[in-house]
Amino acid sequence: MRWVKEGDSNSRYFYETIKSRRRRRNQLVALKDGEHWIQGVEEIKGFVKNYFENNFKERWEDRPNLNGIQFQSLSEEDNMLLMAPFTVEEVREAIWCSDGNKCPGSDGFNFNFLKACLEIIKGDVMDFLFEFYSNAILPKAITTSFLTLIPKKDHLQSLSDYRPICLISSLCNILSKVLAARLKKVLGKVISKSSMFVLMNGSPTEDFSVGKGLRQGDPLSPFLFLIVAEGLTGLMSKAVDNNIFHGYKVSNNIQFHTLQFAVTLLLRVKVIGITCGL
Repeated sequence: MRWVKEGDSNSRYFYETIKSRRRRRNQLVALKDGEHWIQGVEEIKGFVKNYFENNFKERWEDRPNLNGIQFQSLSEEDNMLLMAPFTVEEVREAIWCSDGNKCPGSDGFNFNFLKACLEIIKGDVMDFLFEFYSNAILPKAITTSFLTLIPKKDHLQSLSDYRPICLISSLCNILSKVLAARLKKVLGKVISKSSMFVLMNGSPTEDFSVGKGLRQGDPLSPFLFLIVAEGLTGLMSKAVDNNIFHGYKVSNNIQFHTLQFAVTLLLRVKVIGITCGL
């Protein structure tokens, strides 16, 4: 009867009904594992947990040694900038430059709430940042995150039909943004310059700088990736200097030995007089 009276109205009841239907539609009632179907709440929970635990498990592999590789160093002034205590101004800037309408984190707070209540909660936020600054430890309650599954298509059958999105707490989000803002000021001084192109019908657009990750939107993630990738650049540069590896000469003044894309690494090598790409 209530639907007959209010179903077509632009009311709170109308939107609650829409949300309820969406939740029911996205509920996992069965999952396909190969040729078998998994049903039941506990069985599905166990399967999902094991699936993502295996995907995100660290693989222990032999890693290259970077001893003897020459890297650029930060000046004392830049180092002091990175090591300085956190300030309220940094926190305020990190919060105000964020989209307040995005999905709340694992603690249930989004940036609209943080903007509205900053004067009330800033003492607690600064206490958290000071504790991290002093001890370099994040409590488990802060680092706990939710992995939510977003459907990629209709007629969902397996976990590959979902896109996992990680929801972190608002405090971790603030810390990540503050650290990223500091790294952004000095990172260009210690890593090789990088840029990105978009391929349109096989032809690249003009290049642009990378400011955040394409998948998660975490501003800290691409900076950490660039720092790790600089290790590979250093190894390849040393191999070229020692005449172990030969790069590809584009012109008299331009030569490259590696090209890195989103999920691709291109090496130009010379094997028994034949130049090939890997």
